Amino acid sequence: MGEKVGFEDAYPTIASLQLEVIEDEGGIGKKYPADTFSERQFSAVVNCHNNSCYGGGVDIGRLLHKLADGKRTVIDESLPCSGYEGTKTRRDRSCCNRFSVKGTITYKPDNALDTPK
Repeated sequence: MGEKVGFEDAYPTIASLQLEVIEDEGGIGKKYPADTFSERQFSAVVNCHNNSCYGGGVDIGRLLHKLADGKRTVIDESLPCSGYEGTKTRRDRSCCNRFSVKGTITYKPDNALDTPK
């Protein structure tokens, strides 16, 4: 895993960010309280609440890099949990939880990226 860096270093083109992540317990309609993020309060990973899930959650950091590469300003994504159910050593099936990621991204002007810090 790479070295931890601040938001501005990790996403130099992003001026501001507003995200809401809601986890849905697959198929039964239970929703967990929303996690909200901004450029000042950001977590690259949101963990899964499923007690039977191992290694689960959603990688918001990876999604944000993908969106920033395409200069997308509106986010409305539904992503599966990356974990699996079973035991720590046996994978029975993929976790059925999903994550709804919604929000907006504002980018810095292109010339702002050329100025030294």
